[in-house]
Amino acid sequence: MGRYWKLVVLVTGIVVVLGTFFIQTTLANLALPEFDIKKVTGDLAEIDPVIINGYYEDRIVWSDMWITSKETVHLNERSFFERMNDLQFHSPLVQDLYKNNRSFLRGKNFYSGTFIENDEQITYVSLPWDQTNDTAVQVEIAILDKQSKEETLFQLDIPNGEKYFYLYLEQVIVRDDELHIAASVSPHFDDEEMHVYSIDLAKQTVTHDTLISDQDSYLQTYVDDDQPTFLVFEKNQEVEESHSEFVDKQLMYMDLATKEVVNLDLPFELDEDKIVHLENDTLYLLSLAEKQLMIEGFNLVTEEVLEKTIDMPLLSNVTINNYVMALSGQKVYLTRSNPNENRGAPITVIDFLTENMLFEGTIEPKQEIGNHYKLTFYNMNVRN
Repeated sequence: MGRYWKLVVLVTGIVVVLGTFFIQTTLANLALPEFDIKKVTGDLAEIDPVIINGYYEDRIVWSDMWITSKETVHLNERSFFERMNDLQFHSPLVQDLYKNNRSFLRGKNFYSGTFIENDEQITYVSLPWDQTNDTAVQVEIAILDKQSKEETLFQLDIPNGEKYFYLYLEQVIVRDDELHIAASVSPHFDDEEMHVYSIDLAKQTVTHDTLISDQDSYLQTYVDDDQPTFLVFEKNQEVEESHSEFVDKQLMYMDLATKEVVNLDLPFELDEDKIVHLENDTLYLLSLAEKQLMIEGFNLVTEEVLEKTIDMPLLSNVTINNYVMALSGQKVYLTRSNPNENRGAPITVIDFLTENMLFEGTIEPKQEIGNHYKLTFYNMNVRN
């Protein structure tokens, strides 16, 4: 018996760990509430494509979760083996894509790669595993034709890739038969650069390398997925002036057809808390004040200017620090966290062009859970 003591200890340890996990999971699940989206006015169907990410906490338990119009999903409720599958940590949008295209997406990493889907195809762009050696930086491109189910896979060297230490994918756009990859790249021990690499999918070659910025600054990208004509960049750079620091915010865009890059000189202020949205060639800046949604628009083609303010009485006590906003088309989806309040968190859907209030409601627990809980939202997605 003595010769098997190591095996006995190992098995006992595994049983204890798994038993503790299942006991803790069971006890935690007894305290995890479900939430419901209740209508005040409007059409409840407007909320069907919405996925709200956040976390729930009370005196006993803390749980990552997401809420839709049909269910509440707590990650703490997942089994041990489900937690071993990192797909569960992605939003339902990614999970649906994977479930509907298992063969094509099997083995593809949603952390290091990115994908885009349209009516004709799914395009997945990733980086080969080793990007730290002395060879040129490469990207790997996989394409699934939805109708024929034909798969195409190829790798491309990034122009001047031998001088870059790493590459980070920012945005992937498919327009006609051309793929555009916005990427941050860093030369060895130098500042970061932002490039857009345009690729002819039929010839599998890089046709253009467009430099967007060669300064060490934080850039975000925006594109109209339904009409990808322009790629907009928001550039935020810390500036020191008179012994103080502030963020210098600039906007520029790239015309995907001509590859021209244009710096925007907008007729309104670029405050740090304004949210950027691109729709039908118009760049919108949206911001919230007490019970009001402010909208400023600038058409990139006609240079037409739009300014309007919409009253939103349900969104009381909204600040830049506690609201979550999502945009899809010309609809704005708004909610805010619910910090220790004995009432539901508000949720609103509005057409910001027509000013029609499409839905107003609240997110409330389905059962009585008292006042000692906190519901925090940090992201919201809208299924297309």
